[in-house]
Amino acid sequence: DGPVGGAGVQEVLALLRRRPCSAQDIASGLGIHIQEATKFVTELQRSGSIRSERREGREVFIAC
Repeated sequence: DGPVGGAGVQEVLALLRRRPCSAQDIASGLGIHIQEATKFVTELQRSGSIRSERREGREVFIAC
């Protein structure tokens, strides 16, 4: 795994700075596959840039 960066990760982070999103919201909002969204979320969580929270029975991600 390389350093966190690249357009995809930065786009996901920018989206999460605007509002909390589920992985599905991220995929839909950015027009990417759910697996790609999940990969970016995992990278961002590992780097401490985002955190997850359960809201209304769904896992959402929030920029730190």
